[in-house]
This record gives sequence, structure tokens and C-alpha cells, in this order.
Amino acid sequence: MLAADLKAKLDAKSLLDTFLGAVAGPASTLGSVAPPLSSSQVSAGANLSAGVSTPGISGSISIVGGQTTGLLAGLPDPLQTLRPITASRNGRKRHQGRSVGANPGVS
Repeated sequence: MLAADLKAKLDAKSLLDTFLGAVAGPASTLGSVAPPLSSSQVSAGANLSAGVSTPGISGSISIVGGQTTGLLAGLPDPLQTLRPITASRNGRKRHQGRSVGANPGVS
């Protein structure tokens, strides 16, 4: 009796048949969808990309990188630019904390 129960639980044929029956319709629908590109179009694209030479890209990036160093050096120091704003904000926070009825927990 135990062997028969175990065999019935392990028999996956009915599960497999149910699964295959459920996916047969969607599988045939997917199979009927035409690919967006033909195999010759895909091959042509692959051949074009195979002929691209990349060593010049590295040199261009190096040149632009060297130019940005001078550009960055010409920008103002962000700490100096933000110092008046942060000082004003901090002073306002201190003033709010000393005001009568002010809520120091609110910024």
C-alpha cells in the first residue's frame, strides 16, 4: 500500500502532460512571430562592427581628459562659493533656537 501511494505521488507523467497541453498554444503563437531581422541582416551588422578600429578612440579620450584638467582648474573653489550660504543658514538656525517659542527640532 505504501509503495503504491509513493508511486502515485512520484508519477510525473500526468503533470507533464498537463504542462505540455497548457503551453502548446502559446508556444505555437510564439513560433509564428516573424523575426524583426533576417539572418543576412544580422550578419551584415556583425560584419560592420567587426571592421571598427578602436585605437583612435583611446587617443581622443586622452586628449579630452587633458583638456578638462585646465577647465576644472579655472572653476572657483566650491567651498569658497558655498561658505556665505552655509554661514547664513547656520546663523538662522542658531537664531531660531534662541527665539521664544521656537522649536529647535525643526530646521
